[in-house]
Amino acid sequence: MTHARFVRLEGLDKPCLVVSETGDLPDELIIDFSKTNEHWAHERSEPVTFRIQPSTRDEDQPTYVEMFDD
Repeated sequence: MTHARFVRLEGLDKPCLVVSETGDLPDELIIDFSKTNEHWAHERSEPVTFRIQPSTRDEDQPTYVEMFDD
């Protein structure tokens, strides 16, 4: 069975839908904003990696924050 859940990505105004087979949220999401026709806060040519904020995992809309390379 497929499960869907709304999450928030840091820097975006609208929630996003995450779909999984188990219903578990992934620790990381990799989003390629270059493939969209929408105007996003993250205008990048490379995919952006977001990591879940553990304290928000059980909220209605958990939050993912952008990870930066050091």
